[in-house]
Amino acid sequence: MVFRVVAFAFTAWLGAGLVFAEASPAEPFVTVPDRPGGASVTGCFRANTDLFRRYRFDFCLERRGTYRVRGGAHCDGEIRWHTRGRDVIVDVRRTSCRNGVAWARADMTCRSTGRLVRNILRELNRSGLPVTFRVSELRCTYKPSVRGHRDETFNARRR
Repeated sequence: MVFRVVAFAFTAWLGAGLVFAEASPAEPFVTVPDRPGGASVTGCFRANTDLFRRYRFDFCLERRGTYRVRGGAHCDGEIRWHTRGRDVIVDVRRTSCRNGVAWARADMTCRSTGRLVRNILRELNRSGLPVTFRVSELRCTYKPSVRGHRDETFNARRR
């Protein structure tokens, strides 16, 4: 029986885009299809494509949220964020960068891309193990405040 539960958990992890971890009491959750209790979004993520064709963008959804831009600019800034239903709402704060440039303020909205099969959840719940689901990939829309730059959509994977 234990082997079957472990096999189901591993299958869910591989196929669903979610990973398992211990629960933190104050962890923010987002609603995820097929996961009634939601899934945690705290942690650090990396965009799978460059913003504006040249900037690598990483961000951390933690109590003190941060972001990092590399490639043509070297910026380390702060974000403010919260969850609302299925969405993660992010306020990218303006920050000064190296060489006298700055990264402009922006809004960003992200949503989990992962899904979990119901029968796998039933098996995990029967095992009695305390399981917290973590979102491993987000689909984000980055909305720059600078005129002339269009919104960009990308996937961001947990680092």
